[in-house]
Amino acid sequence: MASPSTVDSDSHCRAQKSDIQDRAGGSKSLSGLETDPRWLSVLRLTNSGSFAKASRLSSLLLYIAERSLQGRTEEITEQQIGVHVFGRPTNYNPGDDNIVRQTARQLRQRLALYYQEEGRSEPIQVVVPRGGYVPQFLRTTEPPTASELTNAEYGLVGTAAEAATPVREGVPPTRVTRIGQRSRKIRSSLLFSFGVLFGVSLALLVGLGRSRLLHPPSETDKLWNVLFTPKEQTIVVPGDAGINMYGNLARTQVDIWEYGSGSYLSKPDAQTPLGFTWAPFATRRYTTISDLKFVATLLQLPNIDRSRMEIRFARDITAQDLKDSSLILIGSSNYDPWIQVFDKNQNFKMVYNGAENSISVVNNHPIKGEQARYTWSETDPRRIGYSLISLTDNLESTGKVLLVEGTTMGGVDAATDFLFHSAQMGAVIRSAMGKNGQLSNFELLLETTIYLGGSMKAKVIAERIHPA
Repeated sequence: MASPSTVDSDSHCRAQKSDIQDRAGGSKSLSGLETDPRWLSVLRLTNSGSFAKASRLSSLLLYIAERSLQGRTEEITEQQIGVHVFGRPTNYNPGDDNIVRQTARQLRQRLALYYQEEGRSEPIQVVVPRGGYVPQFLRTTEPPTASELTNAEYGLVGTAAEAATPVREGVPPTRVTRIGQRSRKIRSSLLFSFGVLFGVSLALLVGLGRSRLLHPPSETDKLWNVLFTPKEQTIVVPGDAGINMYGNLARTQVDIWEYGSGSYLSKPDAQTPLGFTWAPFATRRYTTISDLKFVATLLQLPNIDRSRMEIRFARDITAQDLKDSSLILIGSSNYDPWIQVFDKNQNFKMVYNGAENSISVVNNHPIKGEQARYTWSETDPRRIGYSLISLTDNLESTGKVLLVEGTTMGGVDAATDFLFHSAQMGAVIRSAMGKNGQLSNFELLLETTIYLGGSMKAKVIAERIHPA
């Protein structure tokens, strides 16, 4: 399911992580880092529950931390990380392969979550600044003691920088004191801090209020609550328009095995035509405006923790993501082939016909009043399009997967409007709520009229509820 390069990369990362941890355990030298509190903090982090299953993130962090603490920052480049952490060849082009940038973004998100929860009592925090890969080690302070509060009243206070200062080996954090300053300055400082805090809080409340006005509480919140849980990361995956452009050119639909392995890239239609130098469609990292509209609308929901949401391009998804993450897959099976992993057990399934340049929704088990097949065609004078909205389980049944499909961009646009703005979606959620208060999996088939690249109001023409 995952491409060979992904599997090899993960294996390489696990081996590299194990090697560094072995050296940290004393079997090999780490040049004196074994007693460095910064390095020990990194080891606690990579052995924590937050990083237990994240071998790629741990390997990246161990590599950059080790090089940084040993003063070998010239080795902390995207090219060197790709080679030494992810097993890329020495001549690989980071411009064509963004695994380092992508993993660094994930690492920053995971670090933020770790220090909010599991690592909140850590005396040293690791930060990977945006725009680079050289880590910083910041010391955090404990809450002030009673004696410190008494000293503060008499002007014996530390500097603001003490709260998060770079840590140097062998040098304890310094407390800079000023003696003889009266409490008047303390009170002024507190009032100023209160004013700043009040202003920030007011801004957050105004933003939240605006978000609530745009998206007032509704039945649909129950759907987002099962997709965005407090302890899990949710990956939102816009469609791969590059693979769809290739499919249109080759008049075929790329199946999940071709997509995962990248074997379609060797096909004649995936090559640059003679006489041209531009990159072929099959390699281009495009998505559609309708998918971006969905993501933008999702980000406005007030009840979603954005720190637990990750937006990732379809080609960067791995088999492990499909097993243990909650996902939102946007497009259709010819835009986002990962949908093929989940729609094989669904009643409704979108299928691309390259010979006719049409997309059909196959109804595997029609009931009275339903058709066995609903077809969109570019030549249909009625301009009818279709959308599928399905809730199902991930491969390990540890999270939920939402499939948002359209026969065209207009179909995805119709599904977006229906999900976020239609009172009908609330009725669907009520129907899917079980007696135990749990939301059942469901499938919705929508019909809409495509107009000037957009869509008119969609209506439900078929529905399936799958009680647990």
